[in-house]
Amino acid sequence: MSSLLGTLGLIRFILRRDRLYLPLWIIGLVTLSVFFVPMLPDMVGDEASKQALVETMKNPAMTMMVGPAFGSSYTLGAMYAQFMLVWVALGYGIMNVMFVIRHTRKDEEEGRLEMIGALPIGRNANLLASLLVILAANVLIALLTAATIPAFGVETIDFTGGLSYAFALSACGFSFAGIAALCSQITTRARGALGLGLALLGCAYLLRAMGDADANLELLSWISPLGAASRCEPFVGNLYWPVLLLFAEGLVFSGLSFAFSSARDIGAGLLPQRRGRAHASVLLRGEWSLAWRELRGTVIAWLVVCFVFSAAYGSVMGEMNAFIENNEMYQALVGVGGSTSDITNPVISMLMLIMSMIATIPVISAISRLRSEERRGRLEQLLAKPVSRSYLFAGYFVIAVATAVLMMLANAFGFWLAASSTLSEPMDMGLVFKVTASYLPAVIAFAGLAAFLAGALPRLISLAWVFLVYSFLAVYIGRTMDLPQWVARATPFGLLPSYPMDAFDWPLAIALVGVSVAIAALGAIVYRQRDMSAL
Repeated sequence: MSSLLGTLGLIRFILRRDRLYLPLWIIGLVTLSVFFVPMLPDMVGDEASKQALVETMKNPAMTMMVGPAFGSSYTLGAMYAQFMLVWVALGYGIMNVMFVIRHTRKDEEEGRLEMIGALPIGRNANLLASLLVILAANVLIALLTAATIPAFGVETIDFTGGLSYAFALSACGFSFAGIAALCSQITTRARGALGLGLALLGCAYLLRAMGDADANLELLSWISPLGAASRCEPFVGNLYWPVLLLFAEGLVFSGLSFAFSSARDIGAGLLPQRRGRAHASVLLRGEWSLAWRELRGTVIAWLVVCFVFSAAYGSVMGEMNAFIENNEMYQALVGVGGSTSDITNPVISMLMLIMSMIATIPVISAISRLRSEERRGRLEQLLAKPVSRSYLFAGYFVIAVATAVLMMLANAFGFWLAASSTLSEPMDMGLVFKVTASYLPAVIAFAGLAAFLAGALPRLISLAWVFLVYSFLAVYIGRTMDLPQWVARATPFGLLPSYPMDAFDWPLAIALVGVSVAIAALGAIVYRQRDMSAL
């Protein structure tokens, strides 16, 4: 029997399973790719503001953060490509890694592929079907993006450049699909494969940053798919051979994954499974320690992410004044109104707001782990023993709150350390930590919301992610769109005052934390009384 027999049937099966998941990713990435196009002329401002922006983007720290600029004249198209391509490519990479591992290693770990294998299905058919579906999704996103970008009529942002921009992103995404397929052959567990895939995505970003900042290290940028994608020079040179290079890279990694898939046993990985102890340590003899054991890898990885990203923001603090003081849109974004006498505090507040929202991701993930363990049937084995449901539930919530505190500390320390190293005078550490702490109640509020949903309405836990996206759009993007105040104040981040421009509201912060704990307790009560996987 051919190892690829049944591929078409599995493609239909994957599309059926992901009839909601995949379209949401497609819509989200197309929106992310084109969202700032109509806002770009206002963001750039007048000629003086544009020149200030040009000088800002020449800063090596800024180049490390977003990538290099191409072309002799800094047009709106070149500007947009430099601002957006690397960051949007990270989103493409995340989608491709998560999708491929979900349909390969995760399905294999949970026994789905073993059931499918009992049918007349080839051994590698599922892997090929997954790669073909994600390749088609990448191409579809590229076509939709290229068709949408010129519709806004922004100068120098045309269809030709949009096509180069879109296919650079899609080719970069497919290269990470190939990397993810290889990761799924290496490890024995989906969580390990996902962690390895995302770690390689982070390494690609760091390689690109080092290569872009130093001409002598430019080879590092070419090694990174993110750096190779930027070499397409969208809206400037509109080169397509880097696109072919990235697609070829994805095909090479995919070919290796097929070879390794044929060489290993079902359920096994190329790396030998780590042997555990004969007896559990003292730290694994309780519900909370077990929860921490499951979550520690995620927490550590996100600590690194928060520290690196906040340090990247801190490294460009020295260039912010010259740019923002000439740009009314950015003044509105950071909340300085018509006065630009001191923009340091508003800029710190805005950047810490963004980092606080990023820090919320691992907090929701920690609570979501409880739901995923329930859905997979693992909690039934645990709760069959004399284990308190309330105590188990409280363990995940406490770890989520502790994760929030750790992430905020990583944000503050990374930002302060990088900003102090680039500014002529060290930044006030107390100020940075106070601003960061002012957003902690909002992050805890999301922990409470996720805990309530996991306990009382587990099938709707994805609403916590939806509300986080809404919070970002309402609070951050809403500042530039003159939305009504209640739109932002309907979120925990918009409800809190913008410290230090506004006095910190202790009663409000305490009330927000209290409500968060109360709704988490309500979720625990329902969780204790309901059947597992009944809701």
